[in-house]
Amino acid sequence: MRLIHSIGLALTLAAPLALAGAGAANAWDKTVTVHTKNGDVTKQVDRYCFEGACYRESQITLPNGKVFNRQSMCVKAAPHEWTCKITTTGPEGKHRTKIRTGSVSAN
Repeated sequence: MRLIHSIGLALTLAAPLALAGAGAANAWDKTVTVHTKNGDVTKQVDRYCFEGACYRESQITLPNGKVFNRQSMCVKAAPHEWTCKITTTGPEGKHRTKIRTGSVSAN
């Protein structure tokens, strides 16, 4: 599960880095499947960004069929600084919300 969390965190932090200078709207989606000894793990991501804000929906399906959903909204709080609200919902319907902030280097 740590691997899945690491992949998700890397994708969450990559959007502001890639879009820090972008002013135009853009959207993308991606599906990644990782083959493990226990079965396939699939992550599907949709992202929409416009004028300093990015919204992302993702779904992770584990080999046992359990599905985790994550929604995040990131806004540019200041030059090179982002704030994100991330809500994760598990297969039993329980959810957890976190607020993350971070800075992005201009280099």
